[in-house]
Amino acid sequence: MNEDFQKYCDCMEQIKVRIGVIDFILGDLSSWKTTPMTDIEFLFLQFRKILELIAFSSICANRETYQKVRREVNSNWENDWRADGIIKIIENFNPNFFPIPVKEVVDSNSTKRKLEMVKNNVLDKSLFKTIYGQCKNFLHAEHPYNASTKNLSSIKKKMLIWKNKIINLLNTHTVQLIDLDKRLHVYMQDANTGNVVVWECKAI
Repeated sequence: MNEDFQKYCDCMEQIKVRIGVIDFILGDLSSWKTTPMTDIEFLFLQFRKILELIAFSSICANRETYQKVRREVNSNWENDWRADGIIKIIENFNPNFFPIPVKEVVDSNSTKRKLEMVKNNVLDKSLFKTIYGQCKNFLHAEHPYNASTKNLSSIKKKMLIWKNKIINLLNTHTVQLIDLDKRLHVYMQDANTGNVVVWECKAI
């Protein structure tokens, strides 16, 4: 497999692990009223890392052009880590870079399967930026003279929505490459191995 695409798989595998951790902590609804703030902060850290991995995977899918653009400004592109900054850079040269959630459906006029875009209840670029901004607010200790009361139940319900939207975005998705004739097709869980599967195909 192409090295960049393998790294894309690796990013997706890490996301699956972090989604599992989020599931585990949020799964016991009976404990919501007693969940300590440290658990909430840990969850925000997991969401931030998931968003970073989505950004890193976007570098993998656009690595040659990203590398060239960053080197033109004498930047050590391998040290880029701010997800919002990475997204902004890639968006400038590949506006359609963001994962496109799809599902397989049977064509009503034939027995052939086709891909259909999933439009509802998915993470989009706007929500990506919103979650990323909110995560930053929980990664530092609050100033004792500027502390605010947190509604933990409300926060966790919001996290459940975020988690589901991330899963729906990535479960089966395509990625538009810089070459408009090519896309990546991604399954987060192969039916036989359970692993992430990525391959390049022609854009339809």
